[in-house]
Parts: sequence; C-alpha cells; structure tokens
Amino acid sequence: MEKGWQNAERHIRLASRRAAGSDCRRQQIGCERSRGIPVFRGTGLQLPQAQPEASEAVQMVEIPGPLRSFARMVAISVDTAPEEVLPAIARNVVTNGYQASRSADELEETEYLKLVHRYLSQARELDKLAGADKAIRVPTCESTQTNDLLRILGFRMRGGCGSEVVLETVNAQRAFLTTDSGFPLAELEQALRTDKPFSWDFHPTRVPVLYSADYWVSAKEKAQGDFLDAFLGDPGLCRFYLGMSKLDPETAEALKKASTPVRLRAFSSVLDFFGGNFEIRQGKAIVPVAPDRLPRGPNWPARPE
Repeated sequence: MEKGWQNAERHIRLASRRAAGSDCRRQQIGCERSRGIPVFRGTGLQLPQAQPEASEAVQMVEIPGPLRSFARMVAISVDTAPEEVLPAIARNVVTNGYQASRSADELEETEYLKLVHRYLSQARELDKLAGADKAIRVPTCESTQTNDLLRILGFRMRGGCGSEVVLETVNAQRAFLTTDSGFPLAELEQALRTDKPFSWDFHPTRVPVLYSADYWVSAKEKAQGDFLDAFLGDPGLCRFYLGMSKLDPETAEALKKASTPVRLRAFSSVLDFFGGNFEIRQGKAIVPVAPDRLPRGPNWPARPE
C-alpha cells in the first residue's frame, strides 16, 4: 500500500513539472509575440536547400598515347592521380630537365628531357596512324599498315610472313623508345608470325590543367605548338606551375586576383619552397607569429587579444 502511494506521488510531481514547463513556454511565446518577434512552430517547417556552388569548367590537356607509356618515359608513377600528373612532370623538369651549358650563359636540355621530346614525337606519329577510332590495327602480315607501323617503331621484318618472321632493329633511337615506353612488341611479332590481326588501344591521356592553358602560356607560344611542348620547354614556367599547385584553392585564387601571372612568376622559387605554408582567408594573410611578437605602430593592425 505504501509503495502504491509513492508511485502515485511520483506521477503527480512529473505532471506538475510538465504543466509548469508548458506555462513557461506559453509565457515566453506571448512575450516574444508582444515584442514583435515571429514565432514558428516545429511542424511543417522545411530548411532552405543549399544552392550548389557554380564550379569552373576544368580545362583538359591531351597527351598522345596511354598514360602508362608516357609515365614510363617521364619517370612518374602510373598510379599518379590525373590532377597530379602535370605537377609531377613540372617537378621532374625543374630538377632533372635542364643543366648549365658549357658557356654557362643559358640552360640546355638533359638527355632525360631530350628522350621525352623524342617519345612525344613518336607518339604523335602513332596517333595519326591510329586514326579516328584511336586504335593501332594491323589486319594481316602483308598489309600496308604493317610497314607503316614498323617504320615508326624503328623495326623491320626479316624473312617473309609466317613462322620465320623476326623483327630486327633498323633505327636504334626509335627502337629504344618503342621498348622503353612499353609497346607490346612481342605481341606484334607473334601476330605477324601467325598472320593474325593485331590491335592496340591508343586513346590519348587527358589530364586537367590548373586554371586554364591560357593562364600559363601566351597566345604567341600557344600558336607555336601545343601546351605540353611549351610546358616542357620552359623550366621557369614549370617551377611557377609547381609553386602554384602547392597553394590551397582560396590562397591561390586570392593571389590570382591580386597580381598578374608575369608578376607572380618572379616569385616562383618562393612559391615552390614555401607555397604550402601560405594561407589567405577572407582576403587576409594568416601570419604564423605569436600575438605578443607582432610589431607595433600606426601602420600595423592592432594586436589580437
């Protein structure tokens, strides 16, 4: 009996608290309404949908041939993300692409960069041979495509078509590029021996370029060749690109608005070494200095408290 009275007393206390809370809420709503503050009830409310931000169109640069072959020649990983391909190439060009000439008045290309240019030249010839469907095809051993392909690759057939076919080198420079870039030469030779069709996909590799190609290359330079040729032929441009790629998007956008590419390029080495440490937020530079060490004076902002 005593336990039943205790339960009843507990329920009465809970009901009193709920009633008091409801009275307080009604008083608060009435006060807010009397002050002109709109009061919204919790039913049927819908939050405004977030508007998607307008993203800038990403401009792409085409590299002839598959990424695997190109990556082997420029000494980058085949697993490199597409947006990291050009920064990785820029890093290699800056560190290994040029060396001082004997006269020390200008820089000259290293053997590494000469090899890259030769590969691109051969890849463009293969791209023309691939045609509109971007596939290198040899239907039979005696077809005209066989001689055209072997000439570009730097090889020729010794012996007639059949089991006695052997591919031998006639142009050492082209043959080296063929084997070093990973062209399936063994599969081609086997197809010629068995007189079966040979096919190899040769779609170009498309990689994004920061901002746009026009930001990095002038109209005159672009008219003389494609973006990749201008990029590889200018170590200063590569270092500028590498430095800007290390900035976070907000900082890079602020620098782009505040200065021209020509002026920013003068600070390529600074951006390359310290670009990852620069931060601009809402138009103000983030200074990694303790507040008590900031300079004082009328030309300096007040110290943060």
